[in-house]
Amino acid sequence: MATTVTDLAGNSTIVTNVVKIDKSAPTLSITSPADNSTVTDPALIISGSVQDNTSGTGGSARITINGSTVTINPDNRFSHSITLAEGANMITIIATDAAGNSSTATLTITLLSQVNEAPVITSSANTTATIDQAYEYAVTATDVNTNDVLTYGLDRAPVGMTIDPNTGLIQWTPAISQRGSHTIIARAQDAGGFSEQSWDIIVVDGGLALDVTIGLEPPIANIGETVTITVAVENAAGAFTRSLTISSLTMNGADLALDASGQAQYTVTASGSYELIATVTCNHIARSSNAA
Repeated sequence: MATTVTDLAGNSTIVTNVVKIDKSAPTLSITSPADNSTVTDPALIISGSVQDNTSGTGGSARITINGSTVTINPDNRFSHSITLAEGANMITIIATDAAGNSSTATLTITLLSQVNEAPVITSSANTTATIDQAYEYAVTATDVNTNDVLTYGLDRAPVGMTIDPNTGLIQWTPAISQRGSHTIIARAQDAGGFSEQSWDIIVVDGGLALDVTIGLEPPIANIGETVTITVAVENAAGAFTRSLTISSLTMNGADLALDASGQAQYTVTASGSYELIATVTCNHIARSSNAA
């Protein structure tokens, strides 16, 4: 801009002034916290820096955080503490220079509940197990108080079942005598309390199916001959019992005594066909076989 100055004698001179119009907003940087952070302490420190793009320093700019003026240090940095409310908090940081240009940064910071809540078990248990085979189930729990340490335990469990107190891993190998239903109660706990999960495990037989056969020697006999009958058992998962009955036109379901090896002797008294029924029971499961 040029200005002409004239005195009373008519002498004049031209004065030139350069006017710079500032239209550049200051640069605002937030160091911490990160946007969308989750915290547990209501006292939050907001840190950052500002630079006035005209002067190259932050001296001519000013900072407000949620309307409160913040002091800017000589190195253009600032740090300010605010108190959060429980839940989501909206934080607005505004940097304004002398010309009125401004930059804005917004943060959403969530303050977790200050009440120490009990953990919640979220995993689903396996409900079947097999005799003599490893059973595993990892109990998993979540806690809104993210810094809490969780521990795990069993409030009810069959003999031999264990749980890792740090990881929640349940391990068990059911014995033959544990066939059937078992109620389990697992627990996840922290300083704020505990939660439980209850479920039933059905223990079933594993391996091959129980196999029962009847052997005759001789397979065909005359009247007066003695026949050796053998009830053979395979794939029995544990102790078992055997029984044998014989039927013909003249008798109906007569019991034949079996010895410890599963054999019985029968002397043929009449001609015709005979039906033999052998029944084997193992772990409360019965299997039958017929022979004629």
